[in-house]
Amino acid sequence: MIETLPRNGQECAAWFFRRPISLATLASNEANRIAEQDQ
Repeated sequence: MIETLPRNGQECAAWFFRRPISLATLASNEANRIAEQDQ
């Protein structure tokens, strides 16, 4: 489900910028999960 993260910072930056939509979705899902725990 979650892709393997690259090893070094340069690859990580490239990975990050290739996947802005996926990262936004992951962040949103995480925020929703935390909000559910607070209820």
